[in-house]
Amino acid sequence: MPLVLAENERTIGGLYDSWQDTTGREYHFPNVYRRKVEAGDWFVYYRGVRTLTGRRPNPEYFGMGRITGVWRDAAIPETAPKRGWRWFCSISDYVPFPEPVSWKRNGELFEQIKQNRFRDGVRSISQETYDAILAGSGLVNVGRNAWRLPTPDSRHQLDEKQAWPLVRAAAEGELRNPTPFSSTQTGQRYRIIDVSERQIVIDRLDSPGQATVSAGEVERGIRYLNVAGGRLGRRAMHYTVAKEVTIVHLHPSLRWSDDYNWIEVAGDGLVVTVPPVYADFGQAPDDDPTQLATFARRIRAGQPKFRENLLKLYDERCAITSWGPAAVLEAAHVLLHSHSGNNHVDNGLLLRADVHVLFDKGLIRVHPDTYTVMLDPTLRDGPYGDLHGRSLRPRVNGGHPKREYLRLRWKTSAVVD
Repeated sequence: MPLVLAENERTIGGLYDSWQDTTGREYHFPNVYRRKVEAGDWFVYYRGVRTLTGRRPNPEYFGMGRITGVWRDAAIPETAPKRGWRWFCSISDYVPFPEPVSWKRNGELFEQIKQNRFRDGVRSISQETYDAILAGSGLVNVGRNAWRLPTPDSRHQLDEKQAWPLVRAAAEGELRNPTPFSSTQTGQRYRIIDVSERQIVIDRLDSPGQATVSAGEVERGIRYLNVAGGRLGRRAMHYTVAKEVTIVHLHPSLRWSDDYNWIEVAGDGLVVTVPPVYADFGQAPDDDPTQLATFARRIRAGQPKFRENLLKLYDERCAITSWGPAAVLEAAHVLLHSHSGNNHVDNGLLLRADVHVLFDKGLIRVHPDTYTVMLDPTLRDGPYGDLHGRSLRPRVNGGHPKREYLRLRWKTSAVVD
């Protein structure tokens, strides 16, 4: 379930300034909220009316992100009463809202809770409320729970007002000559069975029931596409598969990408691929393991570039502890460098120096299916114990090392129960 994380600004009196939050990176919270905060949760940031210089007119939501790990604040002794414990959570995929979203829309609260509950630092909200807040933020929905800043591209702007007449005309043509069409992902088949002035009715041929596509849904879908620069993730134009598939099928200027994960503006071949973050760096050159074996001290020609790339991908944070600074972070190979010479980032993790040693010795491993950090039993009762069961920190582009490499490493490293 999505969350709201309250992060108020510094105040003159300093009453609320003991929390060590870093916006978009880490959130610090009391033990009372521990059961609510879990790795993988999506959230929106909230701040009240307090500011350093006075008060703002209204509380507001100002950004979104995803929680990637949770650990206890080691500054609080374990012997202290648990009600006094504090926790940190790491954050990835943070995107600030272009414009803050007021806590009310048309006079109605987004969060339908009692006024005194707004004092809670962590609050659960429904997926509907979460989506409604983001829809008013100015961000563009490019996939399920994937939002980014708008990047319009004038070369791929489609006319929103002309979209419905074009789609309706195509639907009328198919009504005269019924031809089934199908989902690119599921293979489910559909057929146009009725067209009216403002609505198209679709028959689901492989499952019971019908679906409708309205003029407003078509116009909104094209608006989302325009703001996204002419390329939208699957199920971002419309979350209902039947509706989205129908719009793309009928609009003459839309197409699916070759991998069927993106909706694109078709026609001129100028569709701009949205690159993943930091995809522009060159990969480090691989080293020849046969040549490495001839040296008493193996020289890794690609190592500096390998580390530089990983520092960017992990935002100078350890992939397991989420801590820096860069000076203590090392580039670790998933598959042993001495065996493969592979310096591609798919084979890399950015790890704190001590964690790197434990990883190389097989005392810390990463499960290839769940990206869960697993500690050898000998480490679980010591200072590293909080790392056991933590989720691997995603990269700034949402990725991880290649699952195949992690699986090979998992099979060959030390046994962990």
